[in-house]
Amino acid sequence: MAIEVFNRYENKYLMDEQAWRRVYRDLMEYMVADEHNSQTPFYTICNLYFDTPTDELILTIPEDLAYEEAFAEVFRKFQVKHELLKVRTTELGSLYELVYAVEISDAVKQKEFMDEIRCRNGNLDITLTMKPTPAEA
Repeated sequence: MAIEVFNRYENKYLMDEQAWRRVYRDLMEYMVADEHNSQTPFYTICNLYFDTPTDELILTIPEDLAYEEAFAEVFRKFQVKHELLKVRTTELGSLYELVYAVEISDAVKQKEFMDEIRCRNGNLDITLTMKPTPAEA
């Protein structure tokens, strides 16, 4: 069984009690108490999560590789929708780290896709973070 990594990012908002009560009241219309909270009318811990349809692909490449189009052919071949979100230098500027939002079809053979990426990036670091499937969430 493959181990998938799920990265969680949090945004925290400060609000006064009146705003909190409005948000809480509006959300309770959609909430169902779970078995661990069935005896108490008030949750002491509440989380609100927003999932996106994309995974995150983080690639390290040598500085002499033109990152703008370096992986376009691979993305086309595997029909991966992609958007470059971030570029940063590492190792004192000798490497770039690229962060893409990607949508990879279930039909794509991930190992083949990753192997093609590895051929392009000189076998440097590659990280593909995937959202959990509903059964795992």
